[in-house]
Amino acid sequence: MAQMTNINTSAATATSSVGTQQFASLMMQSVKAHGIPTHEMNLPKAMLGARRSVYLAALEVFNRQCPDTAVVLTDSADAFVRCNATELRRRVVHRTQRVIISAERSFSFQGRQIQAWYDARAADYALVSNRTPSLYRYPNVGGIAGRVRDVLLFMRLANATEGPRPDMSWFTPWHDQAPISEAIYNHGQKLAVGLDYDSEIFYVATGHEDANGEAATASRRIASSDPCFIHVPGTRDRGNKKTLNRLTARYNKNSTRRMGPEDLALLRLETEAAALLSADAAADELAAAAAVIARDRREKFLRGARATP
Repeated sequence: MAQMTNINTSAATATSSVGTQQFASLMMQSVKAHGIPTHEMNLPKAMLGARRSVYLAALEVFNRQCPDTAVVLTDSADAFVRCNATELRRRVVHRTQRVIISAERSFSFQGRQIQAWYDARAADYALVSNRTPSLYRYPNVGGIAGRVRDVLLFMRLANATEGPRPDMSWFTPWHDQAPISEAIYNHGQKLAVGLDYDSEIFYVATGHEDANGEAATASRRIASSDPCFIHVPGTRDRGNKKTLNRLTARYNKNSTRRMGPEDLALLRLETEAAALLSADAAADELAAAAAVIARDRREKFLRGARATP
């Protein structure tokens, strides 16, 4: 399931996910509770390589109608939101970065040669901001935020990046994580793309944070950063699923900001706008997904043809 939320004066959330209906429902429940209209994107099931193309198709439509709207692309099957759209937009637009990427502790699915580059960027940020270097220093593309026009520009570059192994299956995380990581590496400084080291918008937790000695530290970090989204990647992992359930029970009820009369009035207006945008974007998203599926079939055929004497 995939989604996108659009709020002109607030925020837009796009979520893409591959996972259980239980956790997809969790995101939907939390988004509804906090008054953030969402756009459900059309993604082929489990085909991570199609995500960038579908994101791009939706962003092109949004850009024609509301380029200055704040947009957040988030996974839905393993995440939930804790604040309303007004607070979310405030955090997205009042940043020096034009595009904010969620950060996690694990380094995976990207070329090892650029791990040191991410370590250096985290050290630079800690020095400039006078903070202790964060362990959360590697990109997790389950969270991308910024104004529509800025995220669109970044996603165009990411979608054009296949990396050194374009023959790898479109169902692997490579076609999801690595091209976006490469785009940050190659274009991040020019486009003002930065990682959310302080977890002001996204907090990415993993199963080890439910282990002895880690749970208390993770809880303190969440409490201090007060993130809008909590994301636990990979709910098929038992530890991650346990962590998500624990964090849901503890933090989903403790909203960063509940809706007031002004937020409710905005929600009514933006729900109508989001519905119109969703209708316009749906056909383009389906076409983008179909193009990826067709490309996957061509690549498999060519690989098979080459293997035949």
